[in-house]
Amino acid sequence: MKYYAILISILISNLLFGQVPIINEIPKKGIYSSFEEFKYNSPSLVFDFKFERNDKNEMLVIPTDTIIDDFKIISSWGISDGYNIYINRRNYSDHGGFTQLDGLGLLCYFSDTINMYNESLKLNLQDNYGKVREAIVININSGKIFVLSNAMVHDLQKGLEENHKLTRNGDRVDDILTFIENYNRLKIDEVIPMDSIDIVIYRRAKKEKDEAVTVKVNGINRGELNTEDAITLKLNNPLNAQFCINDKCWDFDLKSTTTNFIECSYSSKTGEIELTQVSQKEGKFYSNRIIAKEN
Repeated sequence: MKYYAILISILISNLLFGQVPIINEIPKKGIYSSFEEFKYNSPSLVFDFKFERNDKNEMLVIPTDTIIDDFKIISSWGISDGYNIYINRRNYSDHGGFTQLDGLGLLCYFSDTINMYNESLKLNLQDNYGKVREAIVININSGKIFVLSNAMVHDLQKGLEENHKLTRNGDRVDDILTFIENYNRLKIDEVIPMDSIDIVIYRRAKKEKDEAVTVKVNGINRGELNTEDAITLKLNNPLNAQFCINDKCWDFDLKSTTTNFIECSYSSKTGEIELTQVSQKEGKFYSNRIIAKEN
């Protein structure tokens, strides 16, 4: 009976959390190079390591059985030892090292000591009293990191029943984190499912061969592209996507928090057809113009 109870609990959790792997699964050991790798529980670099603190009391990652480029560790989003998850402090400050996440949900949360006077902070602030704050949250849908300020707590509590609201003595972090745990339980239906990765592949008019090319994604034919043409699609997992034309394939750094734009054109250097990931600004400009003509 205990086994079935656990199984039912897991199934319910999967339904409630919209199939977000990092919330539903045991964290996989390795480096999360990006927020997407963290969200999909898909570390791109796996190796054995240990934690050591330096003279600034920063918790550093030290490889133990292989040589790893320090930059891959320093520039990573976070890391997991297979049990816990540690976020890179450089995501939100100029401090080095990693700090452990205390919980996962719509708002993933942790605590850290930061100085609000520090102009290098990369946090989203709703108020700023110029003092040290410790409670920080990550929105699992957007990847944005926030200081859990008084203003944000006030906004989060709107619409909650009195018995779910935060009652604390001063700025005690343990009380704030308890509030976030309760908040996550109440807001489980607001976690966005993992089937909403938007991609636009387009081909604009240029002085090049005007012949249709077939685009395949993960081996599936997604359609033909002529000049002034566009293909829109959704993918379940952007980390494992491969885009192919004929016998050439490309992998891209796709984001789950925004539309991804890929341009199809012939290379001026090689004369061969190629796919290139472009910026939001450029992609929106050209693809919107093409789609408007099609409609």
